[in-house]
Amino acid sequence: MNLSINDKGRFRILHVTDIQERADFSPLTRAAMEYLLDTQKPDLVMLGGDNCFGPDMRTREDVSVFLEKLAAPMEERGIKWAHIFGNHDHDVCCVTPYELQAMYETFPHCVSKHSQGIHGITNYYLDVTDENNHILFRIWCLDTNGSLADSALNERFGPGGLQENMILPKMPGGNNRFDMLYFDQLAWYDAESRKLELQEKRKVPGILFCHVAPEEFTLAMENPEQCGLAGSAVERLAPAAMNSGLFSLLVQRGDVHVVACGHTHMNSFSAHYCGIQMCFSACTGYTCYGRQDIRGGRIFDFDRGNGSFTTDMVVTTDVIPME
Repeated sequence: MNLSINDKGRFRILHVTDIQERADFSPLTRAAMEYLLDTQKPDLVMLGGDNCFGPDMRTREDVSVFLEKLAAPMEERGIKWAHIFGNHDHDVCCVTPYELQAMYETFPHCVSKHSQGIHGITNYYLDVTDENNHILFRIWCLDTNGSLADSALNERFGPGGLQENMILPKMPGGNNRFDMLYFDQLAWYDAESRKLELQEKRKVPGILFCHVAPEEFTLAMENPEQCGLAGSAVERLAPAAMNSGLFSLLVQRGDVHVVACGHTHMNSFSAHYCGIQMCFSACTGYTCYGRQDIRGGRIFDFDRGNGSFTTDMVVTTDVIPME
């Protein structure tokens, strides 16, 4: 399916992250998703990872029932949607990650893609075009993988694996027992970014979605005035155990204008660092832990007129309170 701006020269993305539902999908979460779709009328919904709570998926039937309920709000309205995986999506043990991805891609309005030959599954991009099929901006998606216990490097490190060697008593950002972006994923983005620049003879602006925030997001929390932090930042971010260098690469390439993440549930903010807007979205799901004053979804609006993005968090608990 093509993604293209509307007749007003705009394109709206709804970022819903940390839904963290099970086969017995909460009706409150369903109502919140429907409220966001009906009031915000997005052109694309991006599911930002931890879409399910993997440890509670016991059978393939559980996964199938969950996905039907997850996709229903978008499918019933004919709204295009895409997704990335978070650590809990990688926790699903009754199907492989590639089988899970294939199940997502069966839905008619799902425009997600997948990668092969590099770490992770949901590494891909989507281009948004104008009426003449010229690329206006690119949506980049990166898979921040699962837990270090599942790392492909574990065998090299022997007993205790990579986690025992990497985790130190004092780590920035809190609980860092999560996997990382790998060099082959960064190399993929770098190669595709350069290819696009050669093709278009310019740097095409982009927005990047990944589940676990780069460590540089903590700089905004610790330097709110200098980074122009707006919103709420009260919970440590639990970034990956090792800084992969994603942010440095983005700064050098200069095409990604916005990085959007989730993962921990009690923050909702936007800030700037080194020319990149860092957006953290609070959880959308009602089953998982979170703060009632910020639970909801984040809107990203792209305007062809100025070639830039604006963003705002839409809270759902004002209209769909917790029971």
